[in-house]
Amino acid sequence: MTLGEQVLGRGSRRSDMVRARRAQTRKKIERAGIDIAPKPPRKRRAKRRYDVSISEEMSTELQLPAVPTVRIGSRLLAIGLLALSIWGLQMLVDAEVFQVLQVSLSGNELLKASQIRSLANLEGQSIFLIDPRAVEFRLEEEPEVERASVQVRWPNEVGIQIEERDPVVEWDDGGRIWWLSSDGIAYVEQGDHSNLVRVQAEEPVLSIGTDANSPVIDPEVLSAAAVLTEQLSIPGELIFDRDHGLGFEDSGGWMAYFGTDGDMSMKADIYLAIVDRLDAENIQATLVSVEDHSAPFYQAENQFTWQP
Repeated sequence: MTLGEQVLGRGSRRSDMVRARRAQTRKKIERAGIDIAPKPPRKRRAKRRYDVSISEEMSTELQLPAVPTVRIGSRLLAIGLLALSIWGLQMLVDAEVFQVLQVSLSGNELLKASQIRSLANLEGQSIFLIDPRAVEFRLEEEPEVERASVQVRWPNEVGIQIEERDPVVEWDDGGRIWWLSSDGIAYVEQGDHSNLVRVQAEEPVLSIGTDANSPVIDPEVLSAAAVLTEQLSIPGELIFDRDHGLGFEDSGGWMAYFGTDGDMSMKADIYLAIVDRLDAENIQATLVSVEDHSAPFYQAENQFTWQP
């Protein structure tokens, strides 16, 4: 810039014109504004104000602090009613008038009353907490109990009726004595029963397992033992052999075997006929077998004789 331009002021005007043109061509970028809506004013709960008169002569009033209004909602009311109901039920359950003091029993002969009461476990319990079916199930888990019935009577009485399995056979299973019911259920001997059929096995043959209510032997074997004992008037014990089944030692000095199945009454008749023939012919037998009723035989002096 020349001295003349500085004096006349032209350079200054020219620079201003350049700056003006540049300002027109530039795009001014502005940040978008964010409209922030003002928060609505919070509603304040209505407060109660109490004006207390101090003295009528002085015409003076005392203004106490405002007390907030308390509103009880439906949820708070429901919680209160629930808590009250739970408390009432607990008091009802714990009341002595509803606690079982004694259990009446009927029908038990094998099991003692103390055993049944211990299994039932009802003394001192609230009548509201007793489940009769659960008690029946516990009692029926015992092999001696065939069926149990539990009745609840208000306010604190419980009656238990027992139907026991009657033993029919006393079975010596390799030295261990078991009582067997007609359906093949085994349980330990309870007292003395002189009318039981007695069977002895030299080695264990009963299927004693963890399920006390599962048959340990085919009930047909027990029925056969009862028929033989009654029809042949066997005074002693029957013998059970794995190979020959049921048998006994006859007073004539021989062993008699009958198997485990078939018509035992007919086998007993066949056996008696063979014994009559042995007596008539004065034959000293060592073995008489009616295991197969269609092919009975007897053995005498190492000789087998078949009977039609």
